[in-house]
Amino acid sequence: MRIIKKFPRIIAAIYAIVLFYVNFIRIFDEALWLDEAFTGNIIKQNIPGLLQTTANDVHPPLYYLITKAFCAVVGEHGWSLHLVSIVPLAVLLVFSLTVIWDKFGAEAALIVMTFTSISDAALRFNVEIRMYSWAAMLVFFSYYCFYNIMIENRIRDWLLFSVFSLAAAYTHYYALIAVAFFYAFLFFRCVLKRKDIKRILIIILVAIVVYLPWLIVLINSLTARINNYWISENSTFSDCFNFIVSYKFTLGIWLIMITMLVIAILYEVRILQWEKDEDISVPYIAGYHLLISKKPEMSVLVPFIAAGLISVVGTMAVGIGISALLSPFFVTRYIYVVCPVAWLVLGVAFSRMKLGHVWVAIFLVYSIVSFIPSYKAIYYEDLDISNRTNMVRGIVANMDEDDVIITDFEDLTMPNYYFSGKKYEVVLDINELKIPDDGKNYWLLVGDAWSYDDIAGKLAEQGIGCETILDYGLLGHTKILGYRCIRQ
Repeated sequence: MRIIKKFPRIIAAIYAIVLFYVNFIRIFDEALWLDEAFTGNIIKQNIPGLLQTTANDVHPPLYYLITKAFCAVVGEHGWSLHLVSIVPLAVLLVFSLTVIWDKFGAEAALIVMTFTSISDAALRFNVEIRMYSWAAMLVFFSYYCFYNIMIENRIRDWLLFSVFSLAAAYTHYYALIAVAFFYAFLFFRCVLKRKDIKRILIIILVAIVVYLPWLIVLINSLTARINNYWISENSTFSDCFNFIVSYKFTLGIWLIMITMLVIAILYEVRILQWEKDEDISVPYIAGYHLLISKKPEMSVLVPFIAAGLISVVGTMAVGIGISALLSPFFVTRYIYVVCPVAWLVLGVAFSRMKLGHVWVAIFLVYSIVSFIPSYKAIYYEDLDISNRTNMVRGIVANMDEDDVIITDFEDLTMPNYYFSGKKYEVVLDINELKIPDDGKNYWLLVGDAWSYDDIAGKLAEQGIGCETILDYGLLGHTKILGYRCIRQ
């Protein structure tokens, strides 16, 4: 009998293993694009240098410190860098299968598990060598601790909320904004209830003191990049909401999700109630019907859902607002830090419906069918990029110690990572391409801005031949052509 009761969770556990596996097989990818190569470079620095470099960049340091510590133990490889990023997925799958399942129901757990694993956004960030998966996990745990504060109000709940929220803030600046809304919600709730005011003031003070050193860095970074940042276009609310679920979702699916959310809130404030009616000859939804209550009464899930929605929409609004008022500082992917929160809110809404398991089954089948083409596309794209990157890496690996690489990367992040340990020179203008007569072997690993005829002609002027050794390689997403200089 006990096994029968546990059977649904056993099936869900197998489902979780499959979800993790389809992500895990993608970590053996040695092809890093620009921002991933930045991570690979920065963790090679000592800690003071790492802190200074990331302070000069636009992200807080916690993720880089975690990655540096992990790679110090297992070594710095493509797979180990990806493995750091996939750890939050493993944690969230286990947490959903246990805690979320027990607290919010199987429906909520299955939605969080599915979207955290194979939604269009998650497919990218679960293995990308960047801080997004960690920031999203930490914001999610801050949200869960927020829930425990409302339910049990233990000192450890406040402590854990403080720890997770500060960790989130030290991982991504928009994670800072996301958890700030939880602080604000708790503050106003405590003031209105005239309860726990001392506790909320203490954790706010702790947050200010602990984050103040990096807040100064944030302000300096923000002001230095006004009208001088790489982002050129502003994201919209529509972009953000589609990013959270899927750009493939139809208007009908959106209406269903919104309807579920509205009914769940009305149900939790007891405006609507599901009641059994034995007198109904044709049972409505398994013998239940909705009853409009004359005595509304709010459950704790209402402020929980409200706080989640405020954090999600508020984070969007801050990013879009700052971009409109000052300068573009927000791209759609930044909203990923609150995606698991949004998915939990959606799961809770579905779980409050009668026959919720049926609704969730239909919704998840539709979602999975929508996600499969995206997974196949990104899997085979990663495979092609990895193969073409390995072509370049193979050429570099077989070079002699004194050989020199000539490249046309304007940003040195990629050559610093891929040509580490090799001598290289940057030439941005083909008219400045000169091969000295120093007895060394010279190799050109350049983009496709220079044609073979231009390169061969320039080298011929110097009495040097040109042999094509690679006609289509990749470093990250950048096309690479390879040539060997042959002295006549």
